[in-house]
Amino acid sequence: MDKSLLKELLPQVKRNCLISDAGYWGYYSTCGLLLRLREQYRFEEGIQPGIQVDIKKVGPWIEKREQQWQQLEGLPFNDIILNGNNYEPFDSTGINSAIKNAKLVYGGGYGVYMKPVFFLAELRSSSRLGPYNVLVADRELARDLSIHPAMSRESTIIARSDMAYAMICDRFEEYRASKRPGNLAKAFKGYGIGPEAEASSIRKVADTEMETFIHHEFGELKETRRLGHEWAELVRALGTSRTGLELRGAKDALADTAECGMLSHIISEKKTGSLFFYIAALTGIRYTLASPIRDVVKDSSGYVDWNAMEEARRESYRKAVSVTGQSLEAYRSAPRGKLEEYIQAIFARACPVNP
Repeated sequence: MDKSLLKELLPQVKRNCLISDAGYWGYYSTCGLLLRLREQYRFEEGIQPGIQVDIKKVGPWIEKREQQWQQLEGLPFNDIILNGNNYEPFDSTGINSAIKNAKLVYGGGYGVYMKPVFFLAELRSSSRLGPYNVLVADRELARDLSIHPAMSRESTIIARSDMAYAMICDRFEEYRASKRPGNLAKAFKGYGIGPEAEASSIRKVADTEMETFIHHEFGELKETRRLGHEWAELVRALGTSRTGLELRGAKDALADTAECGMLSHIISEKKTGSLFFYIAALTGIRYTLASPIRDVVKDSSGYVDWNAMEEARRESYRKAVSVTGQSLEAYRSAPRGKLEEYIQAIFARACPVNP
């Protein structure tokens, strides 16, 4: 690793991470914010996932962080300056090209609530998936409060091993604490893991699960190209409204169930553990659009009929295509001020509430 380049780059990325958090911390629920702050404290103090943190130390750290946010709120993001060259902070392609020989990987994009997401990590590997570059990040050096195990922008997919590990650790703790763990129990059983598993086993699960996260982003990029520029306009028009967030969920369902997406990868590889992790994480409109998939595994045995699952994937994809397509038609034709009402009607028809 080029230590001089890292010394130049790291404080710039950290500052943009703080500016992002300063502007968007209020979008999280109180519980969600506290959980993210706890994980950020764990990360900055070098405490591994699964190890208890000292609550007495977290409180003063949060107070100091809030003071930093007050000073930075409303400030623009800084360009990234490397070797005298300026890069816009969302120019992941340009920045990664400039730092590839230093075995580093940079991410700049948008997450939930259109919150800007930034991180810097050591580079584990690089490869190709179809027309896209795939970069796998190893130990992270800087990050904001966002929790994304993978992200994509332009022609690049970036998977974050530290974030994937933290996510699987959280699910493992949830599994151990729950009296009725359900799909999570089936997920870990698919990996041959019980409630007494060691950290090394969880790390192996996380490394395997990164493949599923990468294929979600693969589907995301493919479907974004298919939907075209109007979809981006529609998403911007709805912003962070309830309808806008649900529409993004429908787009996620589209990416999940696409021919090249997460479910297709899971089914082709017969990854039982990955399938039940996926089902356990479904919420909102993604949950309702995935009803054919959930129906295939209704019994408690954990058995999966993979042929039936493939048919269910295709049916769920058709449902997601219908919802997103009708939403685009509504964007083109809805009377002024009626767009959200029209799209909510589309959701209601596609995902009726059972009596």
